[in-house]
Amino acid sequence: MPKELLVLKIEKLVFGGQALAHAPTGQVVFVWNALPGETVEVRLTKKQKTHWEGIATTIISPSPERILPTEEHYLICSPWQIMSPETEQNWKMEMARETYYKIGNFECTPDIAADDHENGYRNKIEYSFTFDAEGKTCFAFFERGEHRYHALTECQLADPIINRVAKPLLEWINRNNIPMRSLRSLIIRSNS
Repeated sequence: MPKELLVLKIEKLVFGGQALAHAPTGQVVFVWNALPGETVEVRLTKKQKTHWEGIATTIISPSPERILPTEEHYLICSPWQIMSPETEQNWKMEMARETYYKIGNFECTPDIAADDHENGYRNKIEYSFTFDAEGKTCFAFFERGEHRYHALTECQLADPIINRVAKPLLEWINRNNIPMRSLRSLIIRSNS
């Protein structure tokens, strides 16, 4: 599919962190890297009969809620990083409220429990593998809307013990010249 560009006005957020907009044709478009109220240029990555998907590549008019993400690979890892934790919680409560009403015609004011950890809270990370610029094996996450991997060194959202365990494992893989064909994914979990 050619990578079409659209200029869209974002309406709201939906589950998973995507934004929702409508194309000039009326087609529903789910957009990564966008916030409600923003006007964005979107590169379409998928066109299906029921909806389209894309990534906002240019923020024409940013939301006052937009903040700088903590990680450069935030779209792959956590698209919520472009807003404050308070704004994220408010949108998640709105999504829950809307879902309860749509499914059971039940009006409620949900409360979402959260701790104060903005980083280091994930207790499971699944790494894929790719090569870095020097030809060494490195960890990777699959890029949204693309058929390629994004190389990374660590994920700030992971429990710090996950990053400490992952580093020597990757060094061992490189030291022993484990071929890429033998590497599919690595899941590391932590607990308290």
